Amino acid sequence: MVFLIGLVLCSQADSGESKEECRKAVEAYHASVKGAAESARLVAIDTLGKHHCVPAIAALAPLLESPEEQIRLAAIRALGGMDHLEAVEALVAELPSWESTKNPTMDALLKALQILDWEAGAEALNGLLTKYHDKGLIDELKPIIQLLGSLGSSTSVAPLLTLLEHAENEANASRSGRTRSAGNPKLKALEGPIKAALQSITGGNEPTYRKWKEWWGENRDRLFASAMLVFHCRETGKRWEQKAGEVMACPNHDKPEKDGQLVKTRLRPKA
Repeated sequence: MVFLIGLVLCSQADSGESKEECRKAVEAYHASVKGAAESARLVAIDTLGKHHCVPAIAALAPLLESPEEQIRLAAIRALGGMDHLEAVEALVAELPSWESTKNPTMDALLKALQILDWEAGAEALNGLLTKYHDKGLIDELKPIIQLLGSLGSSTSVAPLLTLLEHAENEANASRSGRTRSAGNPKLKALEGPIKAALQSITGGNEPTYRKWKEWWGENRDRLFASAMLVFHCRETGKRWEQKAGEVMACPNHDKPEKDGQLVKTRLRPKA
């Protein structure tokens, strides 16, 4: 389908910064952190974070696995300010290691993904919804669901519907007085957040899982046909929008058709 446009990459530097400027910034970063104290490394991370180029992302990404929490958090904040797919990919690669939003690292990861607002972030988060049966994670699903609603990816609809079905079953069992030893008592509390996320993504407003499933099946194609595509221009570092079906053309660029990345397919019109 036309709306599933692939990523188109280019080899030029990003956001108006030359390759040479980026290279020097990365070299300066490596020189300043070698054998330095934590406080000096934190300053270096913040400084490199001002250079929104792919080599800078590559230099910061390994810090996400640092044993020092403050270093991890500084790297997450820096990457969260870099509007690039590579930054999103670096952050989501760490999600399986930090599956509690009560952990400052996971909380920071979620905030960074919300700021970046790339659909690729949602695809990784969708998998966490399947862990509703994990009593150690059930309390952590609400902020993940809320973030999925904010990112607005169509890839989240199916996993959210599945989770809604389980939440409704839990609520119905509670109301009927039935008990299940393997049930999650807190699961039913997710009904509201799930419905709110689905509404945010699609614009629909249905009362139950069954109604939502029917509505999505009836309206999915219509929503995609009228969707707005959000692109990122690697040369200028700016985003632009256009209707599904139009030829991709990055504004204010001498080769507009060769420098775009698809950020997201927005099904719901802006308020």
